[in-house]
Amino acid sequence: MRSGNVNWFWVLVATVLSLFVSIGLVSGHYHVYSWDGWQVYKAMEHECHPVRREYNFGRIQAGDDAEEVIARTSPMRVTRTGRRVELY
Repeated sequence: MRSGNVNWFWVLVATVLSLFVSIGLVSGHYHVYSWDGWQVYKAMEHECHPVRREYNFGRIQAGDDAEEVIARTSPMRVTRTGRRVELY
C-alpha cells in the first residue's frame, strides 16, 4: 500500500519540477522575470515598433552595421551627422 503512495509523490515532484523548469525556460527566452515584467512586455508588443523585439532578443545591438540594421528594421526616421547615425 505504501509503494502506491510513494509513486504518486514522485509523480507530483516531477510535475512540479517540470513546471518550474518550463517557467524558467520561457522567462529566459523572453527576458522577462516577473509578472509585472510580463505585463510590460505584452504592452510593448502592442505599443512599440517591432524593432524592440529584435533588440530584446539580441538580434540587433550596439555596434551592428547601421545599414544592415536599417534594412532589417525599417526605422521611422534616420538622421545622419558625419559618422553618427541615429535611428528612430
